[in-house]
Amino acid sequence: MPTSDIRATLSGDQGARLNHQFQPEVPGSNINMGMMVAHNQQLQLGFPQPYLDPAMASTINWLSNDLLLDTPGDHPTADRHPPHSSQGGTIDSSLGQASWLPPVISADQTSPSLPDPRHFPRDAAQSSTPQSRPCNASQRSADSYIDGGGARLPKYRRKQDPGLRPASLIDIRSQLHQTGGQYKFSFPTIQELREETSSEEVAFNFQIEPAMYDNIYQSFIQLCCTENFLYPKFENNVFPPREALSQFIELYFDSFQTVYPILHGPTFNPNACHWLLTMAVSAIGSYAAGIDEQDNCSAAFHEFLRRAIHIEKEKCRLGRTPLWLMQTIMLNCVGLLHGSNEHSRDFALDSIGELVNISTREGLLCAFTQSRLPPMDTSQDARWATWVEDETRKRTGYFIWLLDCMLAYHFEGRLLLSLDDGQAPLPSDESLWRASSADAWRRLYDKTTGREEVSLYNAVLTLYIEKKLVANIGEFGHILLVHALYHRMWEVGDYFRRPLSFWNPTAKKQPMEAAIPSGSVWLPGIPSYSRWRNSACDCLDILHWAANSTIAKASGLEHPTVLHLHEARIILLVPFREVKTLATSLATEKVRWSARQQTIEWHYILRWIKHDQYKARLAVIHAGASLWHVRRYSTDAFHEPVAVFLAILTLWAYGMCHSQVFPDTRSRGGPDENLPSEPTFFHIDRPCDDELVQIFVRGGQGMKGNMTGVGDICAPEGPRRILQVGCETLAGLASWGISKRFIAILTRLGDLMTCDK
Repeated sequence: MPTSDIRATLSGDQGARLNHQFQPEVPGSNINMGMMVAHNQQLQLGFPQPYLDPAMASTINWLSNDLLLDTPGDHPTADRHPPHSSQGGTIDSSLGQASWLPPVISADQTSPSLPDPRHFPRDAAQSSTPQSRPCNASQRSADSYIDGGGARLPKYRRKQDPGLRPASLIDIRSQLHQTGGQYKFSFPTIQELREETSSEEVAFNFQIEPAMYDNIYQSFIQLCCTENFLYPKFENNVFPPREALSQFIELYFDSFQTVYPILHGPTFNPNACHWLLTMAVSAIGSYAAGIDEQDNCSAAFHEFLRRAIHIEKEKCRLGRTPLWLMQTIMLNCVGLLHGSNEHSRDFALDSIGELVNISTREGLLCAFTQSRLPPMDTSQDARWATWVEDETRKRTGYFIWLLDCMLAYHFEGRLLLSLDDGQAPLPSDESLWRASSADAWRRLYDKTTGREEVSLYNAVLTLYIEKKLVANIGEFGHILLVHALYHRMWEVGDYFRRPLSFWNPTAKKQPMEAAIPSGSVWLPGIPSYSRWRNSACDCLDILHWAANSTIAKASGLEHPTVLHLHEARIILLVPFREVKTLATSLATEKVRWSARQQTIEWHYILRWIKHDQYKARLAVIHAGASLWHVRRYSTDAFHEPVAVFLAILTLWAYGMCHSQVFPDTRSRGGPDENLPSEPTFFHIDRPCDDELVQIFVRGGQGMKGNMTGVGDICAPEGPRRILQVGCETLAGLASWGISKRFIAILTRLGDLMTCDK
């Protein structure tokens, strides 16, 4: 591996050491250290144009961090970095300097008397926006696509729940400091449900018959309303009526199924499958029902399911685990993980591990050696049924793989599956999956005859190396590809975080201090890691071009994959774990607000903004785009609160630290002397011209990043207003209980910032 790029960012003695000793070489062929140069890649953020003009080809993804040392106005921040800190170097030796490292911070370090929990006051004033070449989007008419006109959004616009509680009514302390007391369960009395469904699959009959309902209810009485030595009784015998359960199933296929098409809508029969799967589908569908007591309802649903799952697992302990049981566990984990109860979340994390083991044992993601379709002379119905069974197994296995990957950035969980596990063919295109009859399926299936079925593993290879998407996969496959890119980047990052990766094996005895680096590794400063990340961004751009094509065909309607694509830039370009750790530690008082600048996380964020500034500004753009999408195209999906939380924390961290990193680059709002004819501001949460995006990424330290309801995000009041906007956005996603915890964290941070004024 060439070391000239590394030495350029290190002091002389460090560069000399690296030249002779630190030449990491990844074993095997999975990591090609010299791989990837720019191949006329384009940047497309999915804003106004469904197709990007090839003339706008961009190399933003490949901007070198080495250029940052010569950026005008990019001077070291006085008294912020310790002496001898490396400026964007490979080994972050500054993180090992005792001169500024904080003392050991224990959980007992709490603030003195704090104000009562409250929603920090709203400052309605928004900074005025200079009119120096404004973003084109701000001048469009209100009924255009980019302004989110209601006529454009018949399917995905969020249904407004009359039962949503404002952030100010959430018990902040109870959300941040949950105790270990026994939780009491009971279903609320469900009076009337709204009848708003729009999915094509809801046209199918999902009515639960009396016999199935009686079976479910008797199981509920046995497990939840009868004294036994295993489980405490529910507080009462109230149970949702049959009509409510049926409508919850319809809502499942109208909301959850549109993003994660796991079950086969045309053939799903709630009266023919196991009652546990029927209940699990109803439980997930209830999140979109707008129930006033959603927390109590979902908690009761999932506790009932948890008990029944335990019994059913014992029944099949010595045999094979049926697919319906894996699907039930999977859906129950989704609800438990994204609910409001921390203890239920811990149980779900354990269940995911068991679910992964079961799916591996049952071979859900194994490569198919041959097609299981019956011969052509078999009836179409039989061929269709076999295809549906195989496709359902694949989709179930890949959703388990996806859920495992999501835990890594939702809850900092350890990955249990890898990219190597994705050997099954990718799920088919949704049009084939939604075919409502054997004849309709055959007509579509015949068009795919002769096409090779590609696994997730091989699809990622094609995306990285050939810079193209494999054919005949749908939006679910695109979401899987996004998460496959996470896997690859985490593999590369984990390799470089290990000290031995920087040691050149030799027979000579060496002192430890001279052989391997001390302190934390600054990944963006490693040229090979940077190239892998740039290539991952290229892959995301390719996926985004495909998404833009779909948007154009839908007359501007953004589909759920778009949010995953925006969020991916945050996951790959932002030190989101450090940002989350800092925010949570401050909100829960593990770290005093006055001591925030002494934390390792704070200094890591400063380094990110200074020495990874191009990627930081690109992430800011996508954070704003995430908010734009959720406000207008929410599907009530379980990943949306996490996406909003990460986007808000990204903007908050950038706004908090920007003035320390670039104290003298500009007087906020004044033109940059190096860009006299360029805009001085940028709307980060509105669709904008691609050229303006590139200007902001390349030289945005001299531009104001404006946000609706905030104004300049880097102004003194900007970060506090960002937190408030986050609370307001999350309040619209309160179906999932985890939103309340996120609101509590943001509210507490806002309180601390208000008290610090």
